[in-house]
Amino acid sequence: MTTLPLSQLGRGFGARALEKVAGLARGCNFKAIKAVQISDEESENFWKKNGFIKDLAPNRSNNYILQF
Repeated sequence: MTTLPLSQLGRGFGARALEKVAGLARGCNFKAIKAVQISDEESENFWKKNGFIKDLAPNRSNNYILQF
């Protein structure tokens, strides 16, 4: 999702793709999806906006998790 040209950022492509992935994960009875190595505030805001919370388990990668 971070490979879009800058002119395409903020147009909802990533959020729509994430909705599809989350729907598939729920349908397969996954318990969670983890986003790893979130490196900057803009990225953190994207994940938060899409329902992810910061993974409080000790980690160096600044992970976010969406639990079902």
